[in-house]
Amino acid sequence: MWLDSPTALLSGLTPAKAILDPSTAARARQATRRLITMLAPKVPDLVSLLSARVVQPGTTLVLLEFDDGARRVIDLRPYLWGAGFDNVRNSYTTFMEFRVDGGALAWPSGIDLSPRLLYGESWPAPEATTPASDEP
Repeated sequence: MWLDSPTALLSGLTPAKAILDPSTAARARQATRRLITMLAPKVPDLVSLLSARVVQPGTTLVLLEFDDGARRVIDLRPYLWGAGFDNVRNSYTTFMEFRVDGGALAWPSGIDLSPRLLYGESWPAPEATTPASDEP
């Protein structure tokens, strides 16, 4: 049966059923993979970040501009995890030190976020979105 909607993909697949029945577990894994493919944004194979600016001071919402012309917005807070991101996560001043380096979003400490991750996890920027001004 060809499944073409998220509801059809997940119908009849309950966690209890998947645990008790191996064939149901296999169907659940297959449905999950198809659902992710259907809902995930199409990320170009080669994408490079051109610029990044905080949308609103005091937040981790960042406006991203990519080399394919896409303007996208992402909340970086969920991606600032792990020991390497401790200073970035705990100090907004350190967070604001990000820059575009080699097409990725990077901090002076040497950590970075890949442009594919940023593109895939962000959403299209509304037309009226403008970055926060650095001028007083």
